[in-house]
Amino acid sequence: MRRLITSIIFLGIVSLSLAQNDKIHVTVRTAVPITSKSVYSEMPSVNCEVAHDVYLNGELLISENTPIDTRLECHKARSRNRVGSVTIYFIGVQTKNGGRVFFDDSYTKGGKLRKLRWMHGKDAVIPAGTMINVTGTYEH
Repeated sequence: MRRLITSIIFLGIVSLSLAQNDKIHVTVRTAVPITSKSVYSEMPSVNCEVAHDVYLNGELLISENTPIDTRLECHKARSRNRVGSVTIYFIGVQTKNGGRVFFDDSYTKGGKLRKLRWMHGKDAVIPAGTMINVTGTYEH
């Protein structure tokens, strides 16, 4: 009996949380070129923006060119066959009606190796205008 009551309460809580959160698919565009030579920062920065208008149930949720909070992780190229890499962690974006979309995706780009292994590897570059598909959770 106790397990049945616990299961019913758990299912009720899960169904309420699912009703309030919607999955949103957003196409993101990089606003500036990002290289592995960039300064590493733990603080959120604005390097990307929404590429197209995002609608939910026929209502405009996020307009085009809205800045997205991101965090960069950059590793410079080193000698002995070590290439540079850039990882963009997508944090979230503010919606028109005051809600927030939290993203759970990231994008990683690695550099290339040189033919001579004792030389520096090449740095990674994400050019401006790169389109990235991201999935997020909309919280009302």
